[in-house]
Amino acid sequence: MDKNTCIACRHWMLKRKNNKGEYVADEMTRKGGWGWCRFDEIWRYFPYCGECPKGKFEPIEDELRKKREEWIARKDAEHKKRCQELMQMER
Repeated sequence: MDKNTCIACRHWMLKRKNNKGEYVADEMTRKGGWGWCRFDEIWRYFPYCGECPKGKFEPIEDELRKKREEWIARKDAEHKKRCQELMQMER
């Protein structure tokens, strides 16, 4: 992955605090690997592979970046598997 993409930025968030004080991921994050930038509105999502749109990129530690990349790879694999299953069902 490119070094200055959202997945490697400290400001790209995947979870936020709900009204109970718990950190939860929403539907866009769970299914597609989209997060939001701390410097933008909470409803405006950014993909993990996009370059920093705000020009405020701050890198995260390598270990956390690797965990994020592994998580995205699992999500992509799940998505591809679902697509293949749907295509087979249509045949």
